[in-house]
Amino acid sequence: MNIKATLTTMVVLLSACSTVFSQTNVTKEDYLKTIKEVEGQIWENYTKSVDEWQKSDPTTRSKEPPKPHNHWARFSGLLYSVTGEKKYAEHAREILLTMPSSDNFYAIQIIKQIEGSGLLTEEELQVINEKIVAGAERAVLYWPEWGAMNHATNGVVNNLTAAMQHLPDHPDFDRWKQKRDINLSGSWGLWSIEDSQIYIPVWNKPMMQYAELEGREDEFYAMPMTKYYFDYLVQLLTPGGQIVEFGDGRYGKGYTWDWMISVLEKGASVYRDGKMKWAARRIYEAHVKELGHRPGAEIVEAYYWADDSIKEEIPTDKSRLVLEDYVGKKVVFRSGWDRNATYLFLNFMDDAPFGIDGKEHMITSINVETEKNHHGHADENAIGLLMKDGSILLYESGYRETSSTGPDGQFRADVFHNKLIVREGLADPNWRLMPFLLDGGRYKFVNTKLMHFRRFKEVDISRTRLTYDEMGYQWDRLITYVKGKEWFVIFDIVKILKDGDKTLANLFYTQNITDFDVNNRIWFDTYYRTIAATPTLAPYYAGETIKEDTRLLMYFPEGTSFRVGAEQLRNNVQTEWAVYSAKSDSFKSGDILVYTTLLIPHPKSVDAKTIVASLAGVEVFHKGNGYGLKLPTESGYMQFNAMLDLEAEYLKENVRPRYNFESGRADYGELTTDARYCYLNKNDSELFYSFFQASKLVVNGQIIFEAQGMEFGQDDGSYSRYGVPKWVAWEDKIRLKKK
Repeated sequence: MNIKATLTTMVVLLSACSTVFSQTNVTKEDYLKTIKEVEGQIWENYTKSVDEWQKSDPTTRSKEPPKPHNHWARFSGLLYSVTGEKKYAEHAREILLTMPSSDNFYAIQIIKQIEGSGLLTEEELQVINEKIVAGAERAVLYWPEWGAMNHATNGVVNNLTAAMQHLPDHPDFDRWKQKRDINLSGSWGLWSIEDSQIYIPVWNKPMMQYAELEGREDEFYAMPMTKYYFDYLVQLLTPGGQIVEFGDGRYGKGYTWDWMISVLEKGASVYRDGKMKWAARRIYEAHVKELGHRPGAEIVEAYYWADDSIKEEIPTDKSRLVLEDYVGKKVVFRSGWDRNATYLFLNFMDDAPFGIDGKEHMITSINVETEKNHHGHADENAIGLLMKDGSILLYESGYRETSSTGPDGQFRADVFHNKLIVREGLADPNWRLMPFLLDGGRYKFVNTKLMHFRRFKEVDISRTRLTYDEMGYQWDRLITYVKGKEWFVIFDIVKILKDGDKTLANLFYTQNITDFDVNNRIWFDTYYRTIAATPTLAPYYAGETIKEDTRLLMYFPEGTSFRVGAEQLRNNVQTEWAVYSAKSDSFKSGDILVYTTLLIPHPKSVDAKTIVASLAGVEVFHKGNGYGLKLPTESGYMQFNAMLDLEAEYLKENVRPRYNFESGRADYGELTTDARYCYLNKNDSELFYSFFQASKLVVNGQIIFEAQGMEFGQDDGSYSRYGVPKWVAWEDKIRLKKK
């Protein structure tokens, strides 16, 4: 059964529905009301479509009349079991008899729900059983994927388990069981090999249903890996009530939003977790009330699994890793959980070294040449979303709009993301840049890791590293989230590892450029109006219109040192602008480049030129192994400072600490420090500082922080060497001495 096609058809049939749903304190009754109203609209539209077919010209119409879809019966079966109204049993019966093949878990559930109606005859049950057998056979024969991914569980695990329970004496029982157990073994208690938010519930929900059918729920929900994905979904929730898109996802009507609701309701019930309960309600509220979407049949399980006794709890996490730096490899910067919160999502997940057998099978069996294995895009170190005041300011590339990936990897390849990319050779400065960067979309096997993440009082920071050995470069993306101002200061630090001619381009996508300086292209004022704007060409996309009240100023302090511009191309199923800072040159191993970007959200009513004028006094410090950016404020300045090459401070001699202040020191104007990162905020004579990994900070000759020496000496024969270790982090406010 093609779930995507089924739910796409359902969306079309529901497009005329305008029912208003309850949106506060969502309960089982709210879900039931939604299900009842959706089921009524489905059958009204379906009956109308059959009537129109009957009245149409027999010579031009399709040979068969429209038929109801399998999953509609889930609405009808539930409603009959709750209300006892015979029309719902009649609807369910019609679907069971006309469906081409069976989704066995639901078919058997529906048979049990309507068996008291007396509508199903023995002959009809035999017809349905034949479909159940066909569904089981399809699960055995036509699902080539294995490993912890959606195709290995969805339509296989629950399909076969249900068929085995319904037909325990069937001659193929042992065959079904072997296939089920083999597929299940690749997922049970293991991490998903996919990096796509849309497939998390599609992979996980069949295992939840298997555990329910087989009485293994206690075992399943006790496993750490199981709970991980419930918490994962909660922490990825955006201010817009979406699970943030990455991989083969879709904004808005992407077909698993109602799967997310049901899964989170189950998690809330099992773990007695108010955060999961709140997240389920927030997704429901966002889609149904705010975006006007109509749920598919997955909402039925939300009714079954919801527990009204669980009190909602709004999460309090601010910026954080989601959930760690091995399986998740994601960072969310956020000011809070309200609809107007600031939210930036960074994905640094590579093709990680786990689930190897499933991944190796994928890459050698199906076309995954533009993506991570499997369903994850080439988005390592990319910013997948930036939101402020309910407006989307940066966005992901989307999935694809054709039946297969486009000739340049549309839209999965690295070039379609908000990230830095590198190509061999020199781009001609007299030609457009983007055609040079489009390289057939072949995936580059890169490695990524977290260098550091830290929350401070005034700023939050992350530094993530991508290394591409084949091309010969290392790229650190250092993001500073400036709280209060709600700005993001980004240092993209590239270290060349191999000699050669290279073109490097740092890309940020937008839909509209509302203002820029043609004579000084160091800034662009931008906004999005729609996401995936052409659903007629790509029916799995929603074509959402979004808020335009906020703009994003992209400001490049050193833009005059780069080729800065903007070119149009197709991305995310619509025409977008690729804003770039690029450099083409012949590089030597050890060369370091820094691309500096300020992402500044601001109200539409504020002229971007006013903000640009306020940045006229920006200072850049780039001396030795240090790089700093100083932004003027009304009563002083804010300064962001970073060590460029983190390994350059290490001493050749094998002593501990393997560094000292002199080996790591760099000058940043008035500041001298060996910190790997340091933030300053000066107001008149007061200075607030935060640092990561430093032994000393000196401002205008005044030592404002100094670490103590080690208690034990270095065992080098003399026992007289006492090094000074760095402190991992610290922050404080001091009063500067007058000169």
